[in-house]
Amino acid sequence: MKSLKTLLVAALAIVSMSVVAQNRPQGQGQRGQGQGRGMGMMTVAQRAERETARINEAVKLTDAQVVEINKINYKYAAQDSVRFAQMRAQGNNGQQFDREAMMKQRQETQNAKTAELNKVLTADQQKKYQKMLEDQAAQMRNMGQGGQRGGQRGQRN
Repeated sequence: MKSLKTLLVAALAIVSMSVVAQNRPQGQGQRGQGQGRGMGMMTVAQRAERETARINEAVKLTDAQVVEINKINYKYAAQDSVRFAQMRAQGNNGQQFDREAMMKQRQETQNAKTAELNKVLTADQQKKYQKMLEDQAAQMRNMGQGGQRGGQRGQRN
């Protein structure tokens, strides 16, 4: 029964992703127009599901945890959408945003999200989740220092 639910959730995610891909305007790939990694093209629900899948892969959630974690991820994905829209609006109006303030707000948001997630995760899962966050932060630092962006890529000819 448990594996059937997991299979159903995975199938639903795959089907919803295919529907979205089919509805994209022609000529727009996964990355979209300068959005990077397709985040600008994803809905709040899709971003929440993607983050839940990442966490599930890292910590092996139960079916009940998947539901709760997805709710939390949805809440924070919705907040991010509002914040990103505000930043885009500032940019469109020729205003510059305060990068340090944005980073501070992002860290505060991540801390609040982690606290909520930790209420759902076991102690062992919390350690694995923290390791996942540390690995992501290391990847971001590496990208900022000229590391490869978006994972490993072959050489172009």
